[in-house]
Amino acid sequence: LKKNFYKNNSQLGTPFLAQNCNIKTSDNLIIYGHHINTGLMFADIDKYKNYNFYKNHKYIKFYTLENEETKENLYEICFAFKTVANSNGFNYYNYTKLDNNDYFSNFVESCRNIELYNTYVETRLGDKFLTLSTCEYSQKDGRMVIVGKKIN
Repeated sequence: LKKNFYKNNSQLGTPFLAQNCNIKTSDNLIIYGHHINTGLMFADIDKYKNYNFYKNHKYIKFYTLENEETKENLYEICFAFKTVANSNGFNYYNYTKLDNNDYFSNFVESCRNIELYNTYVETRLGDKFLTLSTCEYSQKDGRMVIVGKKIN
């Protein structure tokens, strides 16, 4: 949270993969990043509160050091929601393995229950997801979250 890519101190921090995720085996990769009001880092995630912004920015390209730009690295946003990072909120960060129908259904239903708008993107068991999370300041411990479904 307080180091740059070179491990030097930085208030901007570096986006990072959740501790309970494995880049190769998790069904839902969760990446956290600071919301910097000057527009840096994950500040644009806050713009997904607006349906018109979503309509013009429906996809996330995700790269790692191990892959090249291919269709397999493209995610279509299926959910945008606000929650809180405490016991009163939706604990989206616990859903990294979605290979069980009940667990998958619970994840999708929970997202749909608090989504800001319907994207009409269909999901099914076996889909892979990328979740981006940042601070959201309309409530105490608020989080703004977008979830993208991997396009195969």
